[in-house]
Amino acid sequence: MSPDDAGAASATPKTPEGQSSQRPDQTPPQKPRTAPQGSNNQPPQRLNRRASDADNGNAAGPGQDERRRVSQGPPPGLPERRTSLESNPQAQRFERRRADKGPPGDMPDRRQGRGRRSEDPKAQDAGPQGAAQNAEDGEVIRGERQGAVLAAKTEIKSRIRNLKFVDLYVPLHKNGVARYNVKNPRLGEPGNVPVSELHAGDLGKLREQLITIEKDDFSVVHDKVRYRGSRAELANGEKWVCLRRISDKVPTLEQLNIENNLTKAMRDVGHRHGLIIVCGGTGQGKSTTANALLADYLERLGNVAMTIEDPVEFNLAGERGNGGYCFQVEVDGEEDWAPALKRALRWHPRYLLVGEIRSGAAAAQVLRAATSGHLVITTFHAGSVEKGLQSIIQVAETEIGPRAQELVAEGLAAAFHQTLTRSGPEISYLFTDPSGVDPARQYIRAGKLHMLNSYMEQQAIRMGGGGLDQS
Repeated sequence: MSPDDAGAASATPKTPEGQSSQRPDQTPPQKPRTAPQGSNNQPPQRLNRRASDADNGNAAGPGQDERRRVSQGPPPGLPERRTSLESNPQAQRFERRRADKGPPGDMPDRRQGRGRRSEDPKAQDAGPQGAAQNAEDGEVIRGERQGAVLAAKTEIKSRIRNLKFVDLYVPLHKNGVARYNVKNPRLGEPGNVPVSELHAGDLGKLREQLITIEKDDFSVVHDKVRYRGSRAELANGEKWVCLRRISDKVPTLEQLNIENNLTKAMRDVGHRHGLIIVCGGTGQGKSTTANALLADYLERLGNVAMTIEDPVEFNLAGERGNGGYCFQVEVDGEEDWAPALKRALRWHPRYLLVGEIRSGAAAAQVLRAATSGHLVITTFHAGSVEKGLQSIIQVAETEIGPRAQELVAEGLAAAFHQTLTRSGPEISYLFTDPSGVDPARQYIRAGKLHMLNSYMEQQAIRMGGGGLDQS
């Protein structure tokens, strides 16, 4: 052993067998790592070359490194891979972004943007100018959408069907200004005002439709809404039409806000035969109450009904409730009422609804039907129950003479007079006894209609105390 080896041996302390001679504060020697053959790890000289490029300020991006790998070829032992830019879409996109937007560090943070990113790859990779264009396009689209919504709302408001009115007055000459009652002036609400220019388009269509109608009293459907119309020629030669909206659905007796005791008594009459008269002033809801009664009878009791009207107001045609069915007939003139009523009786209807008695012949047919097993509901213009009975007697007398008074007394089942109020219809009423023996019939036969008022007051007191006493 040489002297140098001896000195080294003496400097190293001896340790027991099986223990390491290295001290705890010493780092174990590292063996140089070499890449195995066929490994994908880069050789040291390639790493050193990348480090030297970084020191010289030539930082290699992903695209540069890709081109180096392509130029150097695959490591030994691996098959050749197609990693050129032409066959790598991801590298192509990166190169386009790099060319348009500069280094990756200068790319804007998309997380700061609001809303959804465009689904168009060209819009995503268009750079700051493209982002500004996308924002401008988005504003245009939002503006177009808001404009479309505003136009739709305006179109809805411009339709006559959305105008709140009781009566609409339409001039049939082009330069006339249509007017309407806002609600109901009789209830102290705003009166007649002109229709705004917003409705000019739809109003023109309605006017053209009204000009083609030849009848003076008619019903018309415009924009899926049914109206009852009446045409008149004024003293100055102008022709106008008054329209009143007709509800799509017949209201129930409860929806009319009729008192519970009176509602029960009105329904009980549906089991009888005879004549029901609903009278009142113009626009006081006579037709609505008459149709509500008929609809209630059909839905609860069933059977067949026929309506004879000029024009037909409410749509009652078809099946109603369980076993009820309604046929509706519209007459064209005054002379058609009596023949239509005569034909209706051949259909054997349980219920008849006559829109309004306008002639002696029609009144005579109504009284014959009421005294031959049918329940007839009709309306009449009158200021009270007594005046309504007096009017129908007078009209019928023109056709059948003094016998009219006896037929009214025999056939009358109930009579109502109503006036609209804010809380609902205010109704005075008269019910006769089904047996045929009661003071009301005696007063009618004797022509003492003025005596009916006191009898009606007593009847109202009995009904208010728990029901109608017809004894």
